[in-house]
Amino acid sequence: MIIIMKKLCFLLFFIFYCSGIYGQIAGDYRTNGSGNWNQTGIWQTYNGTAWVAAIVKPGLANSVFIQSTHVITLTGDESVNNLNIAKGTSNTNTNKGSLMLATFNINVNGYLRCYYATINTIPGTDTSASLMGLITANSGTSGTIKFVGNSRNITNTGQWGYDNTGNTQNFAIEIALNAGEIATMQTFIKPKSWTVTSGILNAGNNRICIDNGTTGQGDFIIKSNGTVRSSQSSSGNLVMARTGNYRAGTLTIQAGGLLQLYGDNPCMDMNAISNSGTIEYCSNNSQSLLQTGNDINSAIINNYYDLKLSGSNTKSLSVNITVNNSLILNENACISLNSKTLTYGSSAVLIYSGQSLQTTSGQEFPEVGGPYNLTINNPNGVNLHSNKTINGTLTLISGALNTEPYYLRISATGNINRTTGYVNGKLEKYYPVSAGEISNTFEIGTANGYSPCILPLKGITSPGYLRVKAYQTTPPGVIKPEECLTRYWEISVQSGLIFASYKNAQFYYLPLDFNGVQFIESTDEPSMKIGKYNGSEWGFVNSTIHCGGINDGGDYLITDELTTFSTFSAGKDNGSLPVELKSFTSEIKSNNVKLNWVTEIELNNSGFEVYRKLQNDIDWCNIGFVRANGTCNNKTYYSYEDEKLAAGNYNYELKQIDINGHYKYFMLSGIVEITMPKAYNLSQNYPNPFNPTTKIDYDLPFDSKVKILIYDIMGRKLKTVVNEFKTAGYYTVEFNGVNLASGIYFYRILANANEKDFIVTKKMALIK
Repeated sequence: MIIIMKKLCFLLFFIFYCSGIYGQIAGDYRTNGSGNWNQTGIWQTYNGTAWVAAIVKPGLANSVFIQSTHVITLTGDESVNNLNIAKGTSNTNTNKGSLMLATFNINVNGYLRCYYATINTIPGTDTSASLMGLITANSGTSGTIKFVGNSRNITNTGQWGYDNTGNTQNFAIEIALNAGEIATMQTFIKPKSWTVTSGILNAGNNRICIDNGTTGQGDFIIKSNGTVRSSQSSSGNLVMARTGNYRAGTLTIQAGGLLQLYGDNPCMDMNAISNSGTIEYCSNNSQSLLQTGNDINSAIINNYYDLKLSGSNTKSLSVNITVNNSLILNENACISLNSKTLTYGSSAVLIYSGQSLQTTSGQEFPEVGGPYNLTINNPNGVNLHSNKTINGTLTLISGALNTEPYYLRISATGNINRTTGYVNGKLEKYYPVSAGEISNTFEIGTANGYSPCILPLKGITSPGYLRVKAYQTTPPGVIKPEECLTRYWEISVQSGLIFASYKNAQFYYLPLDFNGVQFIESTDEPSMKIGKYNGSEWGFVNSTIHCGGINDGGDYLITDELTTFSTFSAGKDNGSLPVELKSFTSEIKSNNVKLNWVTEIELNNSGFEVYRKLQNDIDWCNIGFVRANGTCNNKTYYSYEDEKLAAGNYNYELKQIDINGHYKYFMLSGIVEITMPKAYNLSQNYPNPFNPTTKIDYDLPFDSKVKILIYDIMGRKLKTVVNEFKTAGYYTVEFNGVNLASGIYFYRILANANEKDFIVTKKMALIK
């Protein structure tokens, strides 16, 4: 009994569930015979309990059922909610209902469906069988099924289908949904043409069929407010085709129209393509750009107006392409030329618009033949992959364009259009010949914000570029870093630029550049001093500080008439920037360097730490300390010897440290070059006399086989110190005579290279 009750409950639930989906509701209409749509006599309406004669024809709020054998003809434009047409009583193409559009449109606010049923059996059984002839229009006319309203399925699985025999359905479909709304296909529809006027057509897992009865005909138009989305399934790689995958007519994407492709290998069979809109590739997998399908006569997609790459992973070219207006790299997508060529139109723009850090590449941004314009619209920034020159417009919408370790050059024909973005790194701008004043704004900044500078030059006699970079750190060589801006600007002349002078250069800084303890914006900003650094010394510049309110940063103006550029910053007062060294020079002897420097006046000077680094290294090495004299008013001479260096180019700097812990840096101008030995050499051992160890230096101008031997005064060989192949360079070897008696000994070098021998013998004394 319990089992029977459960089955009964389930049956009642199933009947209730099905009636909720398929049952009639008040306001539904069904045909009562054939005739014109606007004849009320051919309609019945459901009043909630029974079908009754209709008083008015159906409208946009009503679902309509065209029953088996009934033929309904439009005599004007009409509107419905859902449109249901009887296929007949079985899949025989007989006893079907049909809708004759003539030359008119029917607006559908719901879905399109067909069903099997006898007369008055509503709503009938769903079918996706062949639908030839259910909807027709006069030959050569534009009768249209027009989907309007909000997002929904315009067909459902098992409720619609298409004829795959090549026979035309002879009607058009138009998608005219409200802006942003989506019309989703759950199964195929095959009209003679498609138009997407507004809203979004989502093909679901289906291809879009276009068939007016002839191969190479039947058009698809995406208008300026329309979007089409292809299937995301692998079976949806074929986007558009006629019946049987043969080519249809012309695909037209108007300006503002958008075709979004989700298949990994999208293809289409169209006779021609007219594109002045956007084609977007959206897969999160590796994706090939659009190619032809099964019909060898299909048009090749090789001209893009706007090409947008979205999703993630790599988008690969399948043919050579030209981008006429814009190439947009969105999200985490990148492009691979795949041995094909990418050509830009004469005024095309390359746009980076991701949401995470992007890096340019030579694929989309080649050294030669790159885009004329560049746009940065990524709040998390874009890294430059090499030195670049922009001949058109650099548009900085959001985020930083990070150039390090490269530079970005804006040519004589280029310009920058900025919203909130900026260049983080080296930026170059062009100055033409001019007797008057030419001013450029450098839209630069650092990781913590925008800090540009404005540089006006006068009397330009040779054109060229200025290079500018902002740094988000304490300026080099300052005596009180806690009383300086944590920002400075480095400016250098490039490409032969010659000018007479400049003044009123403006440098913008940020509130974060004050530490708020020893250096406070509200109290210390008005009295800041501007410093100009030449690499080893700071000089002070008369300037006028332009202050804003609290926590707004500000700008300051250099008012002196200056003639050279270097590094600029500002400090709390003159004491925060270092005093000048009188001189700082170097002497080179073989592979030894002697540093010499002179001070004029010293106050509480504890001493100098000496630092060295190879020219291309980043980190400095502390190699020694020279004690100072504390306080004195006379010239003081200092020196430090750096010995036994390997061949290479070196930089040196001094860190002067006060007794109270303040410090400043002085950099040696230029590099110190230690060259390879020019001749063989064997130096006198040191110390000499020795007990019990001594060192022997030798130089090799070539890669050589080397022996160093020890002999006693009788000429007997006692020990081999070196016996191996050595590359050219400077060497030191240690000899330990702990097991020898006091006396005179000899050491000899035998070196062989280029079939020549070098042999030298020298004397040394061991005293115990």
